[in-house]
Amino acid sequence: MRKMLLTIMLYSPVVITILATSSAQGQGLDYESDIQPIFTNNCTSRGCHVSGNEGNGLNLQFGNSYNEITGMNTTSNAPLVIAGSPDISKLIWKLEGVDNNGANVFGSRMPAGGPSLSQTTVDKIRQWISDGAVLSVLDDDKSLPEGFELEQNYPNPFNPQTTIEYTIARRIGVKLTVYNILGQEIAILVDEVLNQGVYSQLWDASNLTTGLYFYTLEAGGGKTTKKLLYLK
Repeated sequence: MRKMLLTIMLYSPVVITILATSSAQGQGLDYESDIQPIFTNNCTSRGCHVSGNEGNGLNLQFGNSYNEITGMNTTSNAPLVIAGSPDISKLIWKLEGVDNNGANVFGSRMPAGGPSLSQTTVDKIRQWISDGAVLSVLDDDKSLPEGFELEQNYPNPFNPQTTIEYTIARRIGVKLTVYNILGQEIAILVDEVLNQGVYSQLWDASNLTTGLYFYTLEAGGGKTTKKLLYLK
């Protein structure tokens, strides 16, 4: 199982809003290894994006670019990334020159001042967004002992409650934790010694914002992580 941690960034006056997901769920692309090199190799000295007034735009040429694509005010023409939804992500519109309805996009096509990216390259960026727009993937998860299992929560997406089931093969200390997309601990649902059996844990996210979260089961020196989506 592979686990992620992420940070984000954008240059005035554009914002890329990014959610992360774990490549352990079947996603294999991440920004640092797969997407950053595309911008590094194809953005010119003008950067990747020019704002409407031809002033400061989005520059993704450098290795820290992902950390600069957040914190600004979103504009109607920002190259927005919506994790899991490339068709409505304005970054894709700006790269292809048309929106999801085939209409020409407002402003300069990306990369600014350079040739358009090939469709194969844009499709790779599409796949990265579909996979959850992960910054980087870290191999820090260890397999749970034999007989221990963490199930996918249900329902998923959920609002505002969901159930997490897991199987414990023998009496052992167990910890079940929920994290946000920044890797920050949100809730410890279980932290105790449990007997062998199948357990269900209800989680209520009504005091949290809509978005992607992760839950991790730790037992016997191993751990595994799955994602869950809260939609109000």
